[in-house]
Amino acid sequence: MISGQINIEDYLRRHSRPHPPHQRTSFPPRVRIDNEISPTATVIEVQADDRIGLGYQIAKTLADLSLNIIFAKLATEKAHAFDVFYVQDQRGGKILDSVRMAAIVEQLRLEVIGLSEGV
Repeated sequence: MISGQINIEDYLRRHSRPHPPHQRTSFPPRVRIDNEISPTATVIEVQADDRIGLGYQIAKTLADLSLNIIFAKLATEKAHAFDVFYVQDQRGGKILDSVRMAAIVEQLRLEVIGLSEGV
């Protein structure tokens, strides 16, 4: 709830629409995890067609996965978003377990950009 007046989830469901086909980019959606960029955090990059609430949806998904966002960079060019999140686990460390990293990628692909692994 924002100031107890509106539920952000309901608002996004009502107002989120993908860009029309002529405004979409030619970039394929992508989720990538990197542990080399930062000495203290796991870096998660999400590329997707931009829409209202995309950054919120990514952040909520990461929080639901018990990840702490320590820094984020959100960028949009035309109708394409390139969002980068620096995250740590609940103990303040990087995500090093390959099974957990794969689960994070899959959850973002399903919930945020609407893809499953086979796509």
